[in-house]
Amino acid sequence: MKNKIIPIFTDNVMKEEASVWLAKLDRGLTDNEEVLLKDWLSQSEKRREYFVKLAKQWDVLSVLSLLSDVVPYNKQKTNLNFRHVMMAASVFFLLLLNMPSLDINRFFDTNGTASTSVVDPTLFSRTYETAVGEKSTINLPDLSVLTLNTDSIVEVKYTQKNRFLLLKKGELFIDVAHNKQRELIVSAGEKSFVAVGTAFNVSYLDKSKLELIVTEGKVLIAEKTAASNATRKVDNRVIKSIGVVAGEKVLLKSNEKLMVAAIQKVNIKDSLDSSLSWRAGKLVFKGETLDNVIAEVSRYSNVQIELVGDEIKKIRIGGRFRTGDVDGLLNVLTEQFDIEISKMNNSKIKLYLTAKKLT
Repeated sequence: MKNKIIPIFTDNVMKEEASVWLAKLDRGLTDNEEVLLKDWLSQSEKRREYFVKLAKQWDVLSVLSLLSDVVPYNKQKTNLNFRHVMMAASVFFLLLLNMPSLDINRFFDTNGTASTSVVDPTLFSRTYETAVGEKSTINLPDLSVLTLNTDSIVEVKYTQKNRFLLLKKGELFIDVAHNKQRELIVSAGEKSFVAVGTAFNVSYLDKSKLELIVTEGKVLIAEKTAASNATRKVDNRVIKSIGVVAGEKVLLKSNEKLMVAAIQKVNIKDSLDSSLSWRAGKLVFKGETLDNVIAEVSRYSNVQIELVGDEIKKIRIGGRFRTGDVDGLLNVLTEQFDIEISKMNNSKIKLYLTAKKLT
């Protein structure tokens, strides 16, 4: 029996896809991306309507002129004058003062001046996190699109010169809005990943291990303390930075210096989709051992699964499963691999090889 996954296209999926496409359109599309975006828009009137609505919200309607053959774009003049602006501002602050449940202090710094996150969209500071089993997509002020995987925490801080993301735990994927004047730096453990306009995934599940996957462009890996000097030349054995390009994966030890001999790039161009399938709410396995499969599945659920015995851990598993679908995995294991389930309580399960399989 195969575990079949039937794609379900919800409004949330459509909105996430629209956000990603709009960010890419604003930073500039490749020829291939332009074809794919036009195809995506042509498939649904709802997609086109939401795409235009989102462009209005982001105040980037002008970029739609590039898609005039798919999405009609009429440039409108703005007739706001100073009096209109002041009237709108007065109404806004009157509303704030009459909303007791709203913390007005978050719009101001402790010294009483307006918060930079409101006055200047280039300056920004916020922390995002997800619970176990949760996935979240965030549209950042510079039009970069950040996606957080299960049980993750990231601190985001933008300054005039740089864009910083500190991944405290978990996994993130970011599609970086192009800006040569402001590098985007993701730090995790003792390493930093430096980009300008690209897309990449950083996994920090173990305090000593890091994984980087680049899907577009190029990313430089540097020591956390030297991220601003990430373009220095190689210095014999210890290196200041290393470049990783689209389709490559690198595994690193967080607490070790970047050594030439320790850097191993793996070409995964043909398996990028499966490597990052969590973004679509799926887990794809291609012959991994059961202990590794259980470790991955457990990230998305509070159910503890214990494998009893060494032989059961070595079983190879292949297939597609929904993130958090523990029952789906267990059904496959019991039906195809002679595995027995012992449910200890609602949050703990033990798996055994049957006596038949052991003999």
